[in-house]
Amino acid sequence: MTLDKWLFDKKDQIALLEQWRTCAQYGMTTKDFCQKLADSGSSSSKKIGQAGLKAPGQGKAFTEVLEGWLSPVVLSTLVI
Repeated sequence: MTLDKWLFDKKDQIALLEQWRTCAQYGMTTKDFCQKLADSGSSSSKKIGQAGLKAPGQGKAFTEVLEGWLSPVVLSTLVI
């Protein structure tokens, strides 16, 4: 696990999930959300956004990008 992931605390995790929920409520796609993070998020959020944008080309789901950033319990509840 990288230092960035280790320092991404519960408060950061909640903020990320709330941003994702808000974007989904406004009809944004996961790709749109990742672009928003990559363009204007914190350092950690930018890394998540950039990895999320690359994920489809690597055959990965966005939830796979979130491994290490979110707790395994939270990840297990996300259905994409």
